[in-house]
Amino acid sequence: MGLIKPDANGFLFRPDPSLAMMHAANRKSIISVFEKWMLGNDGKGMFAGYTYWGQFIAHDVAPRVGSDRKRSSSLDLDSLYGSGWYDREIALNTAEGKFLTGFNTADGVGDATRMDLFRRADKTAVIPEPRNEDNLILSQFHLLLQRFHNKIVDGLKSLSPALSPQVRFKMARNNVERVFRRLVIENFLEHVCDKNVYEHVIKQGNRYFKFKKNTDLPMEFSAAIFRFGHSLVRQDYHLNDVAHNVSLKEIFGLTGPGGFGGRQSLPAGKVVDWKFFFPLPPILERAAGAGRIDPFIEEGMYKIPAGKGKTVNIVEKNLDRGIETMLASGQSCVSYILEKYKNLSRDIGLHQDNHITRLNQEQIELLTNSRVLDCTPLWLYVLLEAKSNYGLGACLGPFASLLVCESIRSACENSQATESFELPELSNLHSMSDLIAWVG
Repeated sequence: MGLIKPDANGFLFRPDPSLAMMHAANRKSIISVFEKWMLGNDGKGMFAGYTYWGQFIAHDVAPRVGSDRKRSSSLDLDSLYGSGWYDREIALNTAEGKFLTGFNTADGVGDATRMDLFRRADKTAVIPEPRNEDNLILSQFHLLLQRFHNKIVDGLKSLSPALSPQVRFKMARNNVERVFRRLVIENFLEHVCDKNVYEHVIKQGNRYFKFKKNTDLPMEFSAAIFRFGHSLVRQDYHLNDVAHNVSLKEIFGLTGPGGFGGRQSLPAGKVVDWKFFFPLPPILERAAGAGRIDPFIEEGMYKIPAGKGKTVNIVEKNLDRGIETMLASGQSCVSYILEKYKNLSRDIGLHQDNHITRLNQEQIELLTNSRVLDCTPLWLYVLLEAKSNYGLGACLGPFASLLVCESIRSACENSQATESFELPELSNLHSMSDLIAWVG
């Protein structure tokens, strides 16, 4: 049986113009589902760091809508490295082959250190993917990978002092790419996806979709499914031992575009300590949990700063994107897959009504009254499926997990890295916690 392939426009499932018209006419009612959805108390899901790791991955494999900058949809970290050594959108110490990092502003809490991105006079970071300054935590994750690169350069210099800075840069990039992809497959997908799907697709190697090399990932992935991370965002975060309960509004403001509260760069007292986002020894429990994957979206996500006094409502943005691209309903997508692969209902528990199996009567009535119970917008379907999964929103459900596992695996396989040498100590890194501990 042939694998499911995207059409010429990048759709895995036939677009549905009539459904898009219906959802457009019913837009306010659909938005009310999110506004009325109550915050559950289902315990801890994945760690908070996975929210922003996922956002970084999304920015690397899904070029910004309307961008004229040439980008790859492979997971080759061009959001970190751009086109390489000669790219003006990366700040390099060309005498070493390292990324330049920027000074923090001393704020009476912490001293000025180089724990910020390198910035221009207008405070914008010199990075090839401007979306990686959408919020403080994401920009600090970008910096973490720059520091990872720099430490690898130091290791290469110790092993082979005669290497030129440009060769060290290229070898370090290939090392970073290789380790990053390994961690995405072994650590990120394992935590984010349904365990049965992860075992079936990643561990056992089963395939149901085929994506062409050097083409964008499917529209359903970028316009809906991988936007599940917006539901993981918390209302506040502990950033370090001193900066506790920092609000989402401040998280957005502690960036170049956000203005740093009038400072020139990130205040030293707001530098992210990753032990509060990923489990790091000796006290693993310090790492906070992310939100659950469900239709509850934190209030701050309804008013994301967008510059010049404007804000973005992420619920409206994601629903409108589904309408604009005329995405098929979640039920239609699942039905199409099961028509071709009936065994998936047995092998991974894929069923058309997975989005409602564990909802209560009040939640069912909310969906019914909003006329989306049986023809659910794809993004909402993904959130509901996760809520109804055995983990109650701790991970994605079977349908979304299948698409995420196959799409991300394809993005990893289509990467361009060719350098085979790897620093010996990097073979011991199998989780983001391992990487953070190694960088120090």
